[in-house]
Amino acid sequence: AIVLKQLGDSSMGLEGRAGDAGAFIFINVPYSTTSPLSLSGAVIPRTCVVQSVTLCPDVASTNAVTAQAFVAPSPTLLAAGTAVSAVMATNGVAGTNVVGALSAPGALLVAAGSRVGIVISGALGAAGSGVATIGLNPA
Repeated sequence: AIVLKQLGDSSMGLEGRAGDAGAFIFINVPYSTTSPLSLSGAVIPRTCVVQSVTLCPDVASTNAVTAQAFVAPSPTLLAAGTAVSAVMATNGVAGTNVVGALSAPGALLVAAGSRVGIVISGALGAAGSGVATIGLNPA
């Protein structure tokens, strides 16, 4: 059974057996670690709250390359926006999820029309790729 639930941050979630925060809007952002990138995953059409950020390398980078989730209103560049997660290493074990610690609750609100995505930085150049998934709930 799926149950609607009101979360402490005033967002709405869907709760199943896992009993988690109930994120049900997922933005997948594929990435590569060969050059510095700001990758927009999506423009969010309504106000939402970031509930999770997870990175999974398909090919782990051999260099110290990181990914971090950001939110930016139009016309702000993504990297100049607000970080919504801690920095996550892309040089871990391929196929192993890396869960990003979320920023302070006030930074997790995504205004309608804002973009969410990831910024790749560090010692770029070595091959590495994967996907970052950002979970959101409507606010």
